[in-house]
Amino acid sequence: MKAPVTPSVSLSGWIDTPPVRIAPRDRETHVRYCSYFAGNVLDRYPQWAEGLDQHQAPVANTLQTFVTHAGLDAGLRRFRNQQMLRIIWRDLCGLATLAETFSDLTRLAELCLQTAIDVHAHRLQENMANHAGVTAASKGCLLSVWANSGEVNSTCLRILM
Repeated sequence: MKAPVTPSVSLSGWIDTPPVRIAPRDRETHVRYCSYFAGNVLDRYPQWAEGLDQHQAPVANTLQTFVTHAGLDAGLRRFRNQQMLRIIWRDLCGLATLAETFSDLTRLAELCLQTAIDVHAHRLQENMANHAGVTAASKGCLLSVWANSGEVNSTCLRILM
């Protein structure tokens, strides 16, 4: 049996080390060359190019503004596109570490999923209250069942019937 191969280069800290930075004058060309998606977003929303070099983690208030102005589906899509453009830009231009990129992607996913769950829970609650005469106590039970991946107990079923 062979002994394990030991790498000649230390990988310690690789996740926190940013790659080589692209010169500011070459960044847009570089991003457009590397990402068809980012190029299309820049063409459609050129105003989003401002401030891409600065780190700004995705925030709930910005998402809520998009959803309020454009509705859930379009708002989520626009917010995701804006944030993905920023994440891609910073990653491809060497302005972000891998850890920062993964953290921002995770935060983006969490915000989008939680917003979709909250909006649909609210709609479900209103729909059940308006169409089935469900009481406040049963609405909470219904939402609890829905939020817990379909774990239905007999108490909730009796209330809903």
